[in-house]
Parts: sequence; structure tokens; C-alpha cells
Amino acid sequence: MKVAPTGGPRDTTPAEVLSVDPASGATSFSGDQIRFSFDDYVDRAIRNAITILPTVRFSVSYAGDEITVEFQDTLTANTTYSVTIGTDWSDVRGNRPLAAYSTIFSTGPSIDTGVIAGLVSAKTLTNVTIFCYPWADTAAPFSPWETPPRYRLPCGISGTFTIRGLADGRYRVLAVRDENRNGLVDAAEEFAVAPADVVVQAASSQPVRLKLGPAIDRDPPVLTRARALTSQLLTLQFTEPALLTPTWQRALEVRSARDSVIPALAAWPDPLQNDRLLVRLAAPVDTGSCRVMISAGMVRDSAGNYVDTAQRTLLRGVSTADTTSLRVLSIEPRDSSRNVLRGQPIVITFSDAVDTMNAQITVEHRAPQGAVQVRTRWASPISFVIEPQEARELKTWYATTLGFADVRSTIGRSIRDSSRVLTMLTEERPIDPGSISGRFVPSDEMRACSPLVVRVLASNGTIAASFRPDADGSFRLDRIAAGEYSLDVFCDRNANGAYDHGDVRPFTFGESWWPLPTKISVRPRWALENLSITP
Repeated sequence: MKVAPTGGPRDTTPAEVLSVDPASGATSFSGDQIRFSFDDYVDRAIRNAITILPTVRFSVSYAGDEITVEFQDTLTANTTYSVTIGTDWSDVRGNRPLAAYSTIFSTGPSIDTGVIAGLVSAKTLTNVTIFCYPWADTAAPFSPWETPPRYRLPCGISGTFTIRGLADGRYRVLAVRDENRNGLVDAAEEFAVAPADVVVQAASSQPVRLKLGPAIDRDPPVLTRARALTSQLLTLQFTEPALLTPTWQRALEVRSARDSVIPALAAWPDPLQNDRLLVRLAAPVDTGSCRVMISAGMVRDSAGNYVDTAQRTLLRGVSTADTTSLRVLSIEPRDSSRNVLRGQPIVITFSDAVDTMNAQITVEHRAPQGAVQVRTRWASPISFVIEPQEARELKTWYATTLGFADVRSTIGRSIRDSSRVLTMLTEERPIDPGSISGRFVPSDEMRACSPLVVRVLASNGTIAASFRPDADGSFRLDRIAAGEYSLDVFCDRNANGAYDHGDVRPFTFGESWWPLPTKISVRPRWALENLSITP
């Protein structure tokens, strides 16, 4: 039988750099290119794994087992440069290198050997880049949103980074998820600022730990469009989800084509599109061009940014009569639901804005043992919430009777339902929490910071609990849900109880942060005692 030869065992050894010209450590360099030779053929994508510090433009020529890096900018005199081939490449057989390779040379008579190394923590390290600015670049007004850093290094897949070839001095370090790779801190990009400038002395420095935080939202919602759905119902579209403030009625003005003001009766978030608000008007709008104006104090976003300047837009009214009827759209949990949480509220959603000042809704919430006290409130003009004042009993059927007496929409439509009865069965067994107690022993570096906050983190990164250790380091945490947890600690410099990753406008250093090696397994109804947490 004629068959192809097997070819022997698969080659799993990654390609390695055999030589570099000029050799690493060269001084008085005056050329315009660096040549790397490998012991095997490499993939062309290797060009995307090359970084030059300080940052200069370059091109890469490919020749199978050899690449040539050619500088497109003139190199600065008396400066140490490093050319690093990272780990995001492979040879032609798909084998990826285990470590990055760097070569260093100088355009002057000596080599700078200073190093800044550290660790970045983030949900994902995709496009995370280290920005490093010498002190001379930060002494003036510091503007990382418009000035690229002199040193820019992609973060490794393990979160570690090392910047080499630095002169002794002071440097400012940031980690940025540079999505568009423009070397700037853009408004929508995640970032973290080191807790202080990094000092390189005698070629060494203290390690840097950076925990990436979200972009800081400074912009309020902007009205982009207004549209008439019916003669008395408008939709206002914003650049982001908008929340109504208590003064929204005074801040909203709708003027008809005849220049008369049409009062607004109600406004609420569109349940289908979270970047829109629905506005119910007291009278029909003209079919001509109408004006909508929002002044300060009507809406804000989830970050607390308020609209502080007037926003205007035009809309064309429609003659379509508003025939919206009032009905119950949904009730959660649904009738005959099982495994309902003991404290879960009942939420009634209506099809239109309700006249909440005059609506009369009676509620009777009963267990087999008798009636249960409840609290009621209007979460919005279309949402009515019923909450039990005490936790329900386990594995028990509850019946809720709702009576709708004189419940009308803001335009006078009455609800057809007179009453509703729904039942629910509570959960069979609660997920009883556990507890943790023990002692936290900080490192000498941590002792220099105050106050310290230790956080208990779930596997998805959410904070399950946090605490400030007592003077002797002791702590106790109750009601911790069963699960696997990791720990970290930060210096709560501004005493707000939350980790702050810094800012760039105005520039603010981040808070010191340390990951902890301790892992915790919490079991239901179990006390984990005498836990020792050490760095």
C-alpha cells in the first residue's frame, strides 16, 4: 500500500533567537536597523509582537527565519533603546515562545540598565498596555489624553511587565486598555494609575501593582432625538440610559407650533429601550414643528452626571389620537411560581402611566397562618412594588389578592381589571451563609499605608465582603454565601471604603493595591475560624 510517510513525532519546540545584529549591549549605535536570526521559520505575524522603547515608528522585513526591524524615525542621541519581541507570535508549526526576548543598545557611549517591573490585574488583558512617562514629561501640565508616552509596552499574558533600558530618575506609570492603539488615554478606555511616581535608583525600583478600573464617566446624557408616537406621547432618546430627577417637570418644556407650552403629566424609562424616556402630555401636540427643551436638573446618568446646560431639539407632531388603554402588562413573580425567594417583592407593570396620586390599589398577602404585612410604593408611573415587611416562611404557599379601585391612566383611561389573585410557593431551603474569622498580618510595605481594607472576591470578581482589620489584625465576617473566594487588600487613602484606580482629568494617583495568595472555601452554615491571612 502506498502511503505518505508519517514524518516522525510532531515538532513542539518553539523557535528561538540565534543571533541579533548588532549584539545586545552595543553602544554608539548609528544605524537604522536591527536584524534577528532564528533557528526555525517564524510566522509573519511576529511583526505585531515587536515593541521598541522609547517608542519610535518602525517597519519589519520578513525573510522566513530572519526579520529586520528598520527605524522610521531618527533615534535620539545618547539614549538607551530596547527592542522586545513579545510572546504573541509563533513559528510556522504554531509553537509559541515561553518568554519574551529583548535586546538593548545605546546611541551614546553607555547603556542605561534601569528597570521598572510589575503586575497588572484585569478581567482580561486584551489590548492592555503600560504607559511610562519620564519625569520631564510630567513636570508640565500632564495630559496623557493628548500626549503619547515615551515608553509604551504591551502587557504580557500573565499580567507581568518589565520596562528595561531606563536611566535613573522618576517615572509615571499607567496601565491602559488601549483599544485603538493610539498611545493615548481615551475617555472610554479602562485604566489604572500607579499609587506614586516610580523612582529608578541604582538601576532598580520598587515593583508596581496596577488593578485596572473602568473609564470615568464625566458626560451627562445628551438628548439626541425627540419623536411623537401619538398626539400625546413622546419618546426622548439620549446618548446613554437616563434617569429622571425629582425636578424633571420644571426642567422639561414642550412648545407647540403656536408657541404655547404643553404640560407633561408623566415621564418614565422605556422598558424596551433603556436609552429612551417616554413622556405623556396633557394635551395633543400640533402637527407642525414643535420644540422640546431640557434644562438643568431633569436627567442624570448612573454615574451621577446631571444635565447642566439647556438641550433643545425639534419634533413634528402627529395627528394620531392616543388610544392607549390601561392594563396590567405583567406581574412578577408570575402566578403559581415556585421557589420564590423569601423576601422577593411583587412587581406590577402597567401598559401606561398611572395617575399615582389618586390610584387605589388594595393588597392582601396571605399565608395559611394568616395575613402578612407588606409595604407598597410606586417605583415609576408604570411600576407598582409590593414588599413583605418580614421574610416569608419556607416551603409555604402564599396568596396575593389585588384590588384595583379607580385606577386610571394620566389621560383618564380606566383599568378593566377589578381584581387579581396570584399564588406563589417559597423556596424549599434557603442558601444559608457561612462565616469567616481570623487575623490579617500585613507586610511591612502595607503597614506604611493607612487605613487598609481587605476584600473578599467571588470568582466573577464581585465583592462579597470587605473589612478593615482591628489594631491587632483580627476580623470576623458573617453571612458570607457559600463559594470559593480570593482576597486582595488596598490602602483606602481617601477613606471612602472603595478602591480608587486614579484619574487623569485632573491627574490623581491610584491607591496602593496588593493581591493576596490566600484562597477561601466557604461552606453553608459553617464557621471558618482562626484563618491567617498573610501576603
